[in-house]
This record gives sequence, C-alpha cells and structure tokens, in this order.
Amino acid sequence: MVLIGLSLVGCGQAGTGSGGTVQAAENHVSHASSRELPEMRWARKTIPVSVNRAWARHAGNAWSRKVGVKFAYGKRGGIVFGGYKQRSGKVGWAVTKFIGKEIISCTIYINPTYLSRKPIEKTFAHELGHCLGMNYHAKGNGLMSRFAKTGRISKSTIKYLRNKYGH
Repeated sequence: MVLIGLSLVGCGQAGTGSGGTVQAAENHVSHASSRELPEMRWARKTIPVSVNRAWARHAGNAWSRKVGVKFAYGKRGGIVFGGYKQRSGKVGWAVTKFIGKEIISCTIYINPTYLSRKPIEKTFAHELGHCLGMNYHAKGNGLMSRFAKTGRISKSTIKYLRNKYGH
C-alpha cells in the first residue's frame, strides 16, 4: 500500500503533505497566485480533457495554436471539468496535482454566479493556462492576467509555456 501525501498550495502559501509525494496547487482568477511553486508541466504534449463541449474546445484551441500542446477532449486522466461551484469572489479556479515537477491532474471549477459577465470559454481558457503550469497571473490585461480582461494570450505567456513544453 502506497500512502500519497496531498497539500493545497495557493495565494502565496506553501506546504507539503505527509511524505511530500503529491502536491496540489490552487489558482484563482480573482486572487494573485504564487510564483513559489515548482516549475511543473505535463509529461506529454497531448493532454486529456474530460469535457467535450464547444466552449471547452474553443478554449483549448487558443492554447494549442499558441503553445503547441494538444488536448484530447472527452477523455479521462488529465484535466477534469469539476463543474459549477459557488465560491465567494472567485470566477473560476484550478486545482493542480503534481509529483515533483510533473503535473498528474488538474480540476477546473467555474462559479456560475459570473457566467452572465464572464463567458465560460474565457474563464475555462484562463484556468487551462493554470492547468498547463502557469502558477501565477501575468501582468497587463491579457487572458492570464488577474482579471483576464481580454482573451489575448500575451507574448511573454506564450514564450514561457513554449519553453516549458519545448516548442
């Protein structure tokens, strides 16, 4: 029997679980997240995504074209759409589990309270960026900024993730 430790890391807090084997990182659109997390990435460039909806494919296409990763929609074992959950002040959030520097899963949640003001495609795309290993929010107004005012992925974010995935 293998015991796996789990820790929730977010908003500048860090910790380790029992044994320090597995960690989880939580990122929020409305909260600055930590740069103190390790540089983590998926082992493969094709990542399974549990949901196969037009809005999820649209969100994933933005990353595929710019960064060079691909998503296999409607598949298990990678990025999971955890559904709609209420969380005060949070438009969406991602919980990333990793071992060492390798991401093993990521779950995305969307707060339905904000769907009238923030399109699900943009929120899901932002959270996909966190699931790809972007552990912080970019400066400016682009997709990976704190409030994701535009859907544009900044050149610095593209460069950061291309370097991470060897593109």
